[in-house]
Amino acid sequence: KHSVNFRTLSAMALPVKTVLAIGETGAGKSFLCNQLVGWPAFDESDDTKSKTDKCTREIAADRSMGVEYHVIDTIGLCDTHKSEEEVHSCLSEFARLAPNGIDAVLCVATLTGGCRLTPRAVDLFDMIEGYFGNSVWESAIVVFNYSKKTAEQIWSTDPTLSIDKLFQKWRESGTVICAVGSGDKDDKGSLVVESISPQIRLLKQAIVNTSKVYDSDEFGQVRQEFDRKAKEAEERFKPGHWRRKMREANVLLLQGKLRLEEWERQKTELLHENGQADSELRLAQHRTRDERTRADRLQQQLDDTKAKRKNKRKQRAGVACVAMGGGATGAIVGGPPGAIVGFVSGTAVGVGACAGMVAANTAERRESL
Repeated sequence: KHSVNFRTLSAMALPVKTVLAIGETGAGKSFLCNQLVGWPAFDESDDTKSKTDKCTREIAADRSMGVEYHVIDTIGLCDTHKSEEEVHSCLSEFARLAPNGIDAVLCVATLTGGCRLTPRAVDLFDMIEGYFGNSVWESAIVVFNYSKKTAEQIWSTDPTLSIDKLFQKWRESGTVICAVGSGDKDDKGSLVVESISPQIRLLKQAIVNTSKVYDSDEFGQVRQEFDRKAKEAEERFKPGHWRRKMREANVLLLQGKLRLEEWERQKTELLHENGQADSELRLAQHRTRDERTRADRLQQQLDDTKAKRKNKRKQRAGVACVAMGGGATGAIVGGPPGAIVGFVSGTAVGVGACAGMVAANTAERRESL
């Protein structure tokens, strides 16, 4: 409502807030970015495949908040169609678009059933921290999209141990939590944006109030550390690595260039390193299996949701057919009066079918909760 294209307000000197949106694919990052800039500048997706395949930036001036937004949308995390290396490479593009850093990092996630914070969400936040480092939480605004709870209710949730540690980290870093509901729908099933306007305004206010800037250079430092550890792990995982090192130590011992005490110390360290490498390899394999399982489960949930929507459309079409069929039959049998009676009867049957459908959906929703 109040956001307009920056090109039409180029003469206005407004304070700039650079916003980076990151999170799970289908969680609503692009939707929130569109709400900030005021027009559908970013492609939205509700699938496991992200429609955003690179970092994209839009600039908009918000007269109501008195700021100029530089909004950067990123590729979705947990994208089942991209490797970890591809995701990291795509995320690194934001540094080019925001050389002066990020004022607000929107970490977008969803609650299970709109009300439950699960360990899967904690894994997502661990992934964000792995990509951006610990300091990202000092500039972060955690946004729970399609939430049935307010931010205060989320903070007061009775957490598990892992969630409690995450909340403690957020409190220490001054991380802000915002909740955006699913909103009301119109007759065509489209979102009525005005129904979530107060929550979007609270999010904008949180962005305006941010004071800690996330340095884009830190992302590169985290990446270098990640590459270093990956290279070390790859070296340790090579077959016979510790045996080769042990042979080198044996040669130095026989040549008198290595004392026996030092040889024994190196032998102990190499044996310990070999056991640790095997343990890390098994842990990495286990995490990979867990990621595949989570991705498959997410895909199944989305497929089920699509199937339910398709069935609802078929049921609505069936109701319309029953009503029209009743009207046509009445017209053939009894002329115009019969058409009216037939249409009313068909509509009554259709309404009854709708009531049954609503009751079934309500029961199913209660079961899922």
